Amino acid sequence: MGIRQDAFDFMERAKAHGTAEDLLADLSRNVARLGFDHMVLTGLPMDPNEVPTVHMNGWPAEWFERYIAQDHHRHDGVKLHAMQTTRPFFWDEIPPEIAQRQETQNVHNEAGTFDLRNGYCVPMFSTAYWQSAVAFATGDEKIRLSKTERGALDIMAMAANTAMVAMKHEESGEPILITDREREIVAWLFAGKTAWETSMILGISEQAVRKHLANIRTKFKTSNTVQAIVEGLRSGHFWL
Repeated sequence: MGIRQDAFDFMERAKAHGTAEDLLADLSRNVARLGFDHMVLTGLPMDPNEVPTVHMNGWPAEWFERYIAQDHHRHDGVKLHAMQTTRPFFWDEIPPEIAQRQETQNVHNEAGTFDLRNGYCVPMFSTAYWQSAVAFATGDEKIRLSKTERGALDIMAMAANTAMVAMKHEESGEPILITDREREIVAWLFAGKTAWETSMILGISEQAVRKHLANIRTKFKTSNTVQAIVEGLRSGHFWL
């Protein structure tokens, strides 16, 4: 079985997990094949002084305690770059203007003493925070992945984030309610139609279509329409 199939299998299983611990254990087994030993899923607030909200914690316990106690989030290059992009990146791809700061290098070097020498981060838009991100870590400073492996890791990170969002909805007692019109619009978009073409087919304004899409993004706590649709498909709110 290839890593791509593993990723899609994980995406299907993720929605059935009822706890962050179960989700973390499942994800850990899959990404270990790619050389990653630790991971974390966190919400990144806009205020740089605010401590990130960790939803799934697979960091070494002692490192995490030091990270919080020393306010390392203020100078963590992975966190700082994740707040500037939605493109997944290796830790050694962080721009020099961030990575070469002395405080950032200090955090990176200290993480290395816990065998967190390099890693891969998947940032994602979020309506609950400025960004969400899943970070994977390894002791291998030169780790590299093929395009297929990177794609699989991206899928698993997004699936884990989606599953966590669903858990938070369940905990808060706020069900995600999708209207028939929203399902119609998603179906036509999935068929390759633009917002304008969809408006012509359904006999409504293009502005109305875009308003429905904005509602969908809000319901799934994402600022990205594609990600919202993927999450809706995974959770069974949409069907095609």
